[in-house]
Amino acid sequence: MEGIPGSTEVLQPLVDLADRLGLLEAVKGKLIRQPDKAARELGTALLELEKIFNTLDYSITQYLAVSIDPDQPSSISKNDLDTLNSLAFGAGLREMRAARSRCRKIWNIYLRYLNPWFARALATSEQDLMKGLFTEFMEADLTFVNSVEYLAEELERDAQKTLSLAQTDSSAANKHIKKRFGAYWPLRIELSKSSDKIRALEGEFIELSGAL
Repeated sequence: MEGIPGSTEVLQPLVDLADRLGLLEAVKGKLIRQPDKAARELGTALLELEKIFNTLDYSITQYLAVSIDPDQPSSISKNDLDTLNSLAFGAGLREMRAARSRCRKIWNIYLRYLNPWFARALATSEQDLMKGLFTEFMEADLTFVNSVEYLAEELERDAQKTLSLAQTDSSAANKHIKKRFGAYWPLRIELSKSSDKIRALEGEFIELSGAL
């Protein structure tokens, strides 16, 4: 199976960032004992991050769901054609480029709402850990965002190739999707796992804010 060039290295920053959010789990007890309206803002920050993972996951799922009849030389359903056109002409990439603005939004939430809360509720060493975590969203050249954009561009290229093949040779287009399945599906699984971790934390802090 042909894989995404350097797929493990490309995906790792996404997985690492989701894992580092475990730092929030470590201090969650202290934050719950000193609840603050900032908990809702923390839920909002996590929601912005979840959107990044979900958009890429959804785009990959859309591509892999395209089904072209290999026995019909130039047959493709309107839905599948619309999907390929959307992906081939950058719909997913446009969404992924919004990841940078979402990361800046997360950093601003940290500065305005979360840092004061953390200063009241956490030890200095824990505050430093939180600052280190959220500083990642401030940096302009984020390895995390670059990885997301790289995968979006790779998906765009595959959709373009599939769309081109589908116009004249459905069998070749179908084979190309199947070949790429082995490259994309493991990425989709990891994206889904990371999104689940983020969503669980998000729900807890939104629930906490509702109890205030």
